[in-house]
Amino acid sequence: MDTKQAIERLRNRKYNWLIPWEAVELIASKEGCVLKAYLCPAGIPTIGWGETDGIRLGVQWDEETADSKFCDLPNQGKLRIP
Repeated sequence: MDTKQAIERLRNRKYNWLIPWEAVELIASKEGCVLKAYLCPAGIPTIGWGETDGIRLGVQWDEETADSKFCDLPNQGKLRIP
């Protein structure tokens, strides 16, 4: 699934985003969504929309897990938009 389709999927989920939708779109367009853990350019295991906390190579998520974790980032204090 390409990033535009994945962003539309996020929009259709009707999550209660704690940041403006424009910020969600910007972050999502830069991160993309990958459902199997990979090493980012900094060498950190990453999955979903950029989640790194506790991720190990070989981990796989479904779309719903990736999307809900992304939505919850502001609640965890991991994402701050001034």
